[in-house]
Amino acid sequence: MKRLSLLLLLGLVGLFSGCTRQAWQKSLAGPVLTLGYDDFGPEAYASKLLGARQNGLRPISIVHDRSRVLPEEQRVNVFEAMHHLRAVARTLPATPEGQQVRSRLSVTYSRLYHFYRTRRDAMLAAPFSSSTRGGMNRALMVPIMPISL
Repeated sequence: MKRLSLLLLLGLVGLFSGCTRQAWQKSLAGPVLTLGYDDFGPEAYASKLLGARQNGLRPISIVHDRSRVLPEEQRVNVFEAMHHLRAVARTLPATPEGQQVRSRLSVTYSRLYHFYRTRRDAMLAAPFSSSTRGGMNRALMVPIMPISL
């Protein structure tokens, strides 16, 4: 009964506040980390994850769930972005230019790691009713990532 009244209250608040569908979806989407295209390195490396650079500099939204994508946004899953940065860091040459790119990618990775880790810690800290049959380890749903590149 509590859940039904809470859903009804949320629906009435949305109705009276004049929320559009997009605003309502955006409010329920969860936290978003905004990065620039250059944070993922030169275009040769970043284009594998983000596509070709566009004339209008759109920010890249890093999210945990891409199910609600609006057409004017470019969203990337945090887990995919972290894997991409690790793969690019492994392929960089051992030259001074490669070290500069690696340091930039390392800063981006540390920002992504903090964003990723807050969600993972919150998920693992929540109470979970596991049964003897079919119980799933939540640590496997959101696996641990290395702290740095």
